[in-house]
Amino acid sequence: MASNSRLLTGKTAVITGCNRGIGKAILVSYAANGASVFACVRKESQVFSTLIKQLSAKHS
Repeated sequence: MASNSRLLTGKTAVITGCNRGIGKAILVSYAANGASVFACVRKESQVFSTLIKQLSAKHS
């Protein structure tokens, strides 16, 4: 998906495994494309919290 296309505006997604790998990549892509995202992780870390804040500031 192109990051500027906003294909998912008005859509909501629940994504699991957002700390790393595929889950993290999907989180970043969905946020860039305008989706409202519930990002789920087993254990929240400072790195994850920072990522969420950055994505929120960049794509809100």
